[in-house]
Amino acid sequence: MNLAVVEEAVLNADDDGFFVNNDVEDEAEAHSPDNWQHLQPISEFEAQDMRISERLEDIVRENSREVALGTDRDYRRLMVALDKFLTKNNYIRAEESVFTMKSTAHTPLLIIGWIMEECDEVGPDGRQKGENEHRCTFANAMKMRSAATYGFGRILARGNTPWQSTDGVEFRGNPSISTEVSRYMLALKKRKHARGELPMSSRAITAEVIRDIYKFNNLPENLTPRPIKHTSRETKSMADWGGPRARLLVHVVITMAFICLLRSDEVLNLRREDVEFLPDGSMSITLSSRKNSPFGSKPFRLWMLHKEDTHLCAVRALARWIKASGIESGYLFRNVDTMDRVSIEPFPLHRVLRHF
Repeated sequence: MNLAVVEEAVLNADDDGFFVNNDVEDEAEAHSPDNWQHLQPISEFEAQDMRISERLEDIVRENSREVALGTDRDYRRLMVALDKFLTKNNYIRAEESVFTMKSTAHTPLLIIGWIMEECDEVGPDGRQKGENEHRCTFANAMKMRSAATYGFGRILARGNTPWQSTDGVEFRGNPSISTEVSRYMLALKKRKHARGELPMSSRAITAEVIRDIYKFNNLPENLTPRPIKHTSRETKSMADWGGPRARLLVHVVITMAFICLLRSDEVLNLRREDVEFLPDGSMSITLSSRKNSPFGSKPFRLWMLHKEDTHLCAVRALARWIKASGIESGYLFRNVDTMDRVSIEPFPLHRVLRHF
């Protein structure tokens, strides 16, 4: 990787200070310390003259994780990927990690180079990628940056303070929340959009899409469980992506989000105890928390729709899923393996998007 190429990519980006500053602020807010004050360095406890063993510190950190287990796993997987990228390019040794080393002025450029390698038209070595070379989406680039922010800020307690230096030698804060990274991400977004990659909002679910999913799931050949044939991605049919339970799971999650105007993560956090089927054929759903109401909200009351709108009926869809999965308590939506068996692990958001 050529850092001069990465620096040029940043400098050549449209330098709109307002949007760059907003991006820095948004990234900082997304990882606000108000949500994870418990992850501050051990010095806070030492100030109180307390003796806390490393074992207790590890236990507290493990049980103070405010992100979903699947999200934590995804972030850690991407953190490992960043270390492997830097090792391959001889910026760190195999036994080292960028998240534990002393950060320098070049650390934001290393993050940018990693994202360029996976998502941009030009690699960090300045080479223009071929037409058939794989490029990840901008959504994936944002997730990579979030993983870096998570690794530097939460796990290593560097916080959500923007990357800054008073003398150009010693740097403080989170290198992922830097002007360089923000400027590059904004430029990458513009390039992706110019090349026709639709923003996520342009791919909104519609009633027609849900109807097509429902009809496909209810074709006779798709209602009967069948042995799963393991094939390569090249030979796999677009229609061969899961068994009846996996298809039903995707349909009910999308339908619940569409009808109740919920975020996907809010649907995935529902528990069996949050749902009550009432004698009049309706259903009551009480969310434990929402983005705009952290301490819960009034129950949703849903009724069965007319038969012509069965594909949009959240009551029927959820009742079918509960019967098919056999879930009686705990998380309602759990992962379905390649053999179409329901596991005990929650259904991660990225699996919903991948199936869809």
